Amino acid sequence: MDGDLAFAEMKKIRENADIIMMSGYAEDLISKRLRGAKPLAFLKKPFRLEELLGVIQKADGGSPPSMDTPSTRHPAFRRV
Repeated sequence: MDGDLAFAEMKKIRENADIIMMSGYAEDLISKRLRGAKPLAFLKKPFRLEELLGVIQKADGGSPPSMDTPSTRHPAFRRV
């Protein structure tokens, strides 16, 4: 399943879902494929962890997660 199909399926399940799109393609190309639907945020690959944390903060509406929280100590979150 590609991203635009996954986006459409998630919106069918929960119309008001906040969805963060990530792609190596340009945002305007992805926007055309979504046919007017708007994700909460778009991240162009490659992106930095701080960018991802920023859009998660936007989705959550809260304070930014700390890089020292247990979830960010996982090896997948190590700084490059």
